[in-house]
Amino acid sequence: MKSVSPARTILFKSGLAALLLLSSLPAGQIVSANRAQSETAAQAKQESEFEVKRREASSKNLPGLSFTIRLAGARREFRQGEIIRLEMSFSSSLPKKYEMEGRTWDRSGRLDDDEFHIDPADGFSDPMYDHFHSGFGLMGGGGGGVFTLEVKPCLITYDLNEWFRFDRPGKYRLYVASPRVGPIKRDAQSGGVILTSNAVEFEITPAGRAWQEGELKRVTQALDAKDRNADRQSACRALRFLGSEAAVAELIRRYGDSDDGCAFEYYAGLIGSPHRDLVIEKMESRLAMPDQPVPNGWLTLLATLVTISCSSEWEQSASSDGQRRSDHWERRMTFYGQAKAKYAEQLARAIPHKIGRARAISVKTLFGLSSGKLELPAAASIFNDLSLNDQRDLLACCWKRIASPAMLPILRRIYEESSERNNDDLNGLALRRIYDLAPEEGRRLIIAEMRRPAPRGGRQTLTILPDETLPELDSIFVDNFEKNDNPDTHSALIERYGSPAIFPRVMALLDERVGNMDCHQQARLLAYCLRVDSSGSVGLIRRALTARGKENARCHHDVFRLVGELHASPELEKLAIEFLDDDDPEVVIDAATMLGQYGSAEAEEALWRRFEKWRREWGGREQELNADFHNDNTIQHQTGLEQALRMALSDSPAWLADLKKLERLRSLCVTQNERQQVDKLVQWYGGGISIRFFPAGDEWGSAQVAHYTLSSLSALKQKLAQFPQGTVFKWATFNESQLDEEKEKLFRELESFLGERGARLVR
Repeated sequence: MKSVSPARTILFKSGLAALLLLSSLPAGQIVSANRAQSETAAQAKQESEFEVKRREASSKNLPGLSFTIRLAGARREFRQGEIIRLEMSFSSSLPKKYEMEGRTWDRSGRLDDDEFHIDPADGFSDPMYDHFHSGFGLMGGGGGGVFTLEVKPCLITYDLNEWFRFDRPGKYRLYVASPRVGPIKRDAQSGGVILTSNAVEFEITPAGRAWQEGELKRVTQALDAKDRNADRQSACRALRFLGSEAAVAELIRRYGDSDDGCAFEYYAGLIGSPHRDLVIEKMESRLAMPDQPVPNGWLTLLATLVTISCSSEWEQSASSDGQRRSDHWERRMTFYGQAKAKYAEQLARAIPHKIGRARAISVKTLFGLSSGKLELPAAASIFNDLSLNDQRDLLACCWKRIASPAMLPILRRIYEESSERNNDDLNGLALRRIYDLAPEEGRRLIIAEMRRPAPRGGRQTLTILPDETLPELDSIFVDNFEKNDNPDTHSALIERYGSPAIFPRVMALLDERVGNMDCHQQARLLAYCLRVDSSGSVGLIRRALTARGKENARCHHDVFRLVGELHASPELEKLAIEFLDDDDPEVVIDAATMLGQYGSAEAEEALWRRFEKWRREWGGREQELNADFHNDNTIQHQTGLEQALRMALSDSPAWLADLKKLERLRSLCVTQNERQQVDKLVQWYGGGISIRFFPAGDEWGSAQVAHYTLSSLSALKQKLAQFPQGTVFKWATFNESQLDEEKEKLFRELESFLGERGARLVR
């Protein structure tokens, strides 16, 4: 975070968006241009410092660029809780020289690239602070577009309420510093630019009960309207920011039911409410109400708010010491897990009294918690009261808990209805679950789908049968592939079930089309050939790799990865090692990636040699590699190759990248980014080697050992066996009371497994 000047400026920056309050400075009022001459010298100085800082920053704006802000509708007065819309305008008098990043959101629900400077620096707070700092909120970047700046302005619109909840009426001033603009062709020296805007002034006035009641009535009518038009999103955002006690009750009521368009707004309104204690009180009291649906997000939010409210004492005891911070975090997560489990038990006791959809949604929530200690009604009794999305969630994530013969009639109905709706996702789930409960019936339905020119259910479902091949369907697979306009599924069926009998037909297809097919379809047919005749198929794969003309489909840089994912073999590995020295860096990246993910231990030395060769070529040229590569594919490919080689050597399941190898790996990296990535991997070895298990409801889940993430028990054991004898592993606990039985079962199994190999697992 950048420093804040003495002008009582508040700076919000990046996903951390930390609130810096300059309490050491004297409080002061805003001084307007028309203020009487009797203003105090201190207040005049306060205004001067704010404006001087803005002018100093704006003087660095590059010539030809314009960045201005205004409040929508030229308004200057807003009630507390009223939406304050800010319009940011970017333009350039130098056409085709500058470009602008146009995002206004990311997956966290708020984009924090722009810096908001406000004066005075108190009287408001960040309503989403706890979302970003509790450890339970969502983070991550989202998609967006880049626009070339011209004389005609490009506009970005924000609701300031995302960043500021004005808790005290008064006058405020604001300007923005934005990093969105940069040269279209930039190098390491030019980089991006920071533009500073003009300042705007506005006043926040008390909301008043009459206005709050009228606004609440307006938004609830819009939300309840049968015609769900564009105004609905505006209405739920207005409800989110309203901030009254009555708005809290409305947010809670609506947050409980399914509302995909407004769910995040309701959540954000509750976590950012100025009435935190009231939110907790009402959410706790409504937990047992017969007509209150309680989705999983409800329990998560309630447990989060209670944890935050009770952790101020822990925050004070936490220090900069790493172990103290770790202990604090463990205590916090344990409290959160216990709070959520407590609320789940209260909800379970309330289930007999809940009715209709409230009962169905609440039961679905409890199934999703995967706690066998809770007594729940049969899923079949509530299934028809759930939305299609909720039904899909239960079938996908909670099947082990809801599976019973009573589900068969429901599954048959879902399969038939989803077939009529062309809903492949739900159709496939229903078909898989029928196969689980009634294998013969499920097999018959799956094979019937395979015979169709347009199979329903999706590849994941149609390829679950245990048969190695299905010779009776060979000709159907190939016929459908040749005749169908969209042969994607048919290529998957050939790869999965095709027998050697159709090898000549598939070879003939590839001989004619290789290099000019859809990349995934080509990879599936190549993988089939590799499975049937490895040595005889290498020539076709080589042709796919060398088909690089403009008339080809440009699949050559994905061949190794796509084929290796389906069928890795010694022949494919040997070919990939050969192509590590190809002239096309994209092909080398593909070969290195495949060897790192699916290669054997024999591939390791070849990857080291290739990385050493790359280092000899690019060592000492970090400045070139750090250049912005927005329009420089050469640099982009070389930094991508450095990353691919580093990841192949550090993350492969086939060998262990211990501290000695990581040190060697770091010495080969040229860019600071990749060296830092290796440093992060080294940190996983600090204080001992931990094993963390993340069980999932219907799947095994994943485990973490040092810096490795393993997605199956066999992969975990394979990695553990690579550590030397005498290694002591530490079992890392977290999220207590959540899937504890699965964790304990794995602990006992690994304790025995490691003991047999001269290693130990300790708590």
